[in-house]
Amino acid sequence: MIFSVGCTLTMDYFVYDGALGNNAGLQMVKQLGLHLVSKLRHDSTLYFPFAGEYAGKGKPRKYGEQLTIDTLTEDSLRGRTVKKDVETSLHQVQV
Repeated sequence: MIFSVGCTLTMDYFVYDGALGNNAGLQMVKQLGLHLVSKLRHDSTLYFPFAGEYAGKGKPRKYGEQLTIDTLTEDSLRGRTVKKDVETSLHQVQV
């Protein structure tokens, strides 16, 4: 389907349910040059990029702080809804 509409439309995002909300699913979608929009699976772990300086020995660190609910800030908040005492918050971060 990507190839049949690719001549007239630009497709930048791949939207899928939680089945692809892990690293393997992300890597598959990135190979196509797309961005993945998905729910995260319960066993997914995300990390911020390492922001420190190189220690001078060994392989440079790739991962920084683990992304948890406590590390999300109001700056990353894109929306919040409350329905029947259930709050849903939508955050956008670069990982």
